[in-house]
Amino acid sequence: MAYITKEAVAEVRKELKAKFPKFKFSVKKLHNSSVSVTILSSPLKFTDSIDHTNHFSVNHYWIESHFKQPDEQKALLEIYNTLLTAPAKAGRPYYDNSDSQSDYFDTAYYVDVNVGSWNKPYEVTA
Repeated sequence: MAYITKEAVAEVRKELKAKFPKFKFSVKKLHNSSVSVTILSSPLKFTDSIDHTNHFSVNHYWIESHFKQPDEQKALLEIYNTLLTAPAKAGRPYYDNSDSQSDYFDTAYYVDVNVGSWNKPYEVTA
């Protein structure tokens, strides 16, 4: 059953701050089963790669095809990597034994990455 502790979410927050000092994040625990990261501002111009103007979700399977700039791709992949590895320090290692063909979902926790949100648009910093 998917579950993540507040300590594991705090570890994600700490790791993201250390790896991305010029980024501003919102890191939240959702429904005890998910960790959600929203990039609120950074020096990267994500809006050049995506058609949306102020907020969008990031699907980690499509990063290389949807984001044209290598620095954007690298940052998003590193954020996903942090989401999957940092909680292990708080005792919650990531695993995914899901089998979508048989409608069986078994994962340590779910991850969600967004750039901006509906009420706080993404900002590019200098």
